[in-house]
Amino acid sequence: MILSSIKNDYLVKCYFIFSEQTNYYYVMEFVGGGDLKLLLDKYNMQNIMVVKMLIAEMVLAFDYLHSIQIYHRDVKPENILITETVYNY
Repeated sequence: MILSSIKNDYLVKCYFIFSEQTNYYYVMEFVGGGDLKLLLDKYNMQNIMVVKMLIAEMVLAFDYLHSIQIYHRDVKPENILITETVYNY
C-alpha cells in the first residue's frame, strides 16, 4: 500500500502488488532505459551534464522518500532505474 501511494516524478510508479505462496509480483511503470549499472557498464560517464542530472534526480528521489519516513536499505546501481531520456544527452 505504501508503494502504490507514493507520487513523485523521480520514483517509478507501482500500480499494485500481488503474491502467491512463495513469490511477490510488482506491477510497475515501464522504464525503458534500464538500470544505472547497465548505464555505467555500457557508456563512459564523461558527459558531466548527464552525471549531474542523474545525481540531482537521485537526491530529489531520496529526499522525498526520507521526508515521508521511507528509507531504502538496498541502494545499489542495479536498483536505480533510468529513463531513456538520459541517452539523448
